[in-house]
Amino acid sequence: MPGKCVQAISMLQFVENLVFRFRLVILALLAIFTLWMGFYATQLRLDAGFDKQLPTDHPFIETFAEYRDKLPPPNSITIGVHPREGTVWTPETLQKLNDVTDAIFYLPGIYRGSVQSLWTPNTRVLEVNEQGLRAYNVIDAHTTPE
Repeated sequence: MPGKCVQAISMLQFVENLVFRFRLVILALLAIFTLWMGFYATQLRLDAGFDKQLPTDHPFIETFAEYRDKLPPPNSITIGVHPREGTVWTPETLQKLNDVTDAIFYLPGIYRGSVQSLWTPNTRVLEVNEQGLRAYNVIDAHTTPE
């Protein structure tokens, strides 16, 4: 066992002598290596996109990818309000739709420009007639649910 300790100490002294004898060369090589790695580090681009976090072979994700262009953005919620009977154009249903729109509109963290409802000004009708195009809000700003 003492022979192995002597060999380890002599090997350590050899490496120590080698490092200190060629310290300028070693420092120059480390500086070149650092610059080389620094150059490549400037070309790194982080991309933690939404799509990269999805399991691409899952049936739901495959369906989402198939209909992606026809669907709203993935970080949005679609809420449907419809009457149990009749049409949406009754005072009760319009009042309920107005209440839901207001409740969503004033939630914290909601981008209000993205809220779309019959009651918001970004829901418009586009008509083509003899004079050209005519665009107007579905429900006028001065209309009340009653």
